[in-house]
Amino acid sequence: MKRSLSAVLCAVLLSACGGAQIKKQQAAISQLETQSGELKSKLSERETRIAALESQAADLENKLKSSQEQAESLEKSNADLSSTIAKQGGLGNRVKEVVAEKDELGRKLHALRKDKLALQAALRKSLAQTAAVQEQLDALSQKTEQDRTRRLDEETRQDRERTAWEAKVQEEADALAQELAEELKAAKASLERSGETLSLTISDELVFEPRGAKVTTPGTAVLDRIGAALHNLRGKRQIRIEGHSDNTPIKGLIGGVTSLWDLTVSRATAVVRYLHEHGGLDPRFLTASGYGEFRPVKPNDSPEGKAANRRIVLVIEPPSR
Repeated sequence: MKRSLSAVLCAVLLSACGGAQIKKQQAAISQLETQSGELKSKLSERETRIAALESQAADLENKLKSSQEQAESLEKSNADLSSTIAKQGGLGNRVKEVVAEKDELGRKLHALRKDKLALQAALRKSLAQTAAVQEQLDALSQKTEQDRTRRLDEETRQDRERTAWEAKVQEEADALAQELAEELKAAKASLERSGETLSLTISDELVFEPRGAKVTTPGTAVLDRIGAALHNLRGKRQIRIEGHSDNTPIKGLIGGVTSLWDLTVSRATAVVRYLHEHGGLDPRFLTASGYGEFRPVKPNDSPEGKAANRRIVLVIEPPSR
């Protein structure tokens, strides 16, 4: 899809920064929320246990109170019987029964008091455990909130960097568009985008003589402007220069080439050498490729189609950031 040079450069050079960091933070927050849910479940279980213990304690307290009342009643009955015996004599069997009942009630009362102490200890332990779980939950909630804040801060930082990057890219795009304004206007150059890869296509007649592989004098001016524009772009970028041709066969030896393969490779190499030697581009990031007539962009059944297929393509990879 063809676009204006400035717009395409902006679109190509923009990418998300630190996406991996945000994903990592999101994963950490998700894990913390899972742990928080587990602690909340454990806290609910503890609270249910405490409620049960408190209910048992209340029942035990009622039983203890009832047993104490029975013991007091038996004590009074024992005293009354003792007084009666003193006055009337006899009733020995009844006294023995009351005493035995009193002793049994005393044992039950002792057991109830022991159970009450154990229940109170269990209640204190459960309350302590609940407090510990609540403390863990509070700490986890605080950490989760801190992680969310860090993630938001990271996204804000990326937005600021992206805005600054867009402004700089726009400046670079405007400069490149200005350098090639004449060729773009005359449809002798075009810019295409595939994903984040930028392809700058120029007609072979801008740089070479027909069937020739030597850069012409007008071609040097074009390559000088292209080289200056590329040299001023930020970042290290792999640039692949491709040579393409129509399907008109070469007959005999023309300029040292005998086939369309030779022609397209020689032209691509000539552009690479020029951009390095005169444009100052780092040769480590330049590659020359020739494809002969095997990658046409239009049918070779018309002069216009053949002209479109005779081209040099600069495939500019996005910068590493």
